[in-house]
Amino acid sequence: MIKLKFLASASIVVALILGGCSNDKKENVAPSNKAQETKIADFWTVVEGATWTDDFDGLKTTIKHIVVSDKVPMNDGSLASAVGVKFKIENTTNETFNTFPDQAELVTSTGEQMRADLQNDDIGGDIYEGVTKEGNVDFILKKGHAEDIKWITLKWFAKKGESMGDGERKNYDVKIEF
Repeated sequence: MIKLKFLASASIVVALILGGCSNDKKENVAPSNKAQETKIADFWTVVEGATWTDDFDGLKTTIKHIVVSDKVPMNDGSLASAVGVKFKIENTTNETFNTFPDQAELVTSTGEQMRADLQNDDIGGDIYEGVTKEGNVDFILKKGHAEDIKWITLKWFAKKGESMGDGERKNYDVKIEF
């Protein structure tokens, strides 16, 4: 009987040690495009299939992925809920375009509407011939939980020509279901 108790105890200890040594850590990773995998910070959850692409006369705008989190660390040590959008903007023409997705307006299925956080990557402004800009646009939610969102709508515009000139304008009103 003592040998059986010892054997059972030893088995539990070995199982705990081996279980603690496993490397089953899940990483949040953006969908792979075969050539490159983009790692996302551990607190973000990538929304599967949340991508979008448009070509406005040679200005190619892509939403590469969307992430959500209710655990975004803030400068004051608190945690916040947020939505993050990874944009890629590519001017494939010899013209200049002007766009500011980094100042987009976000509407969520949970009833929030807000402008992008001004601490975003600098991906807006004049986009000159052959230029590609890529970066993140974050939206810190004021109420609700990011992980409860079922869809988002993003609104911004692009236009042909430099910022102060007249040119053909395209208004984006992009709804993405989660």
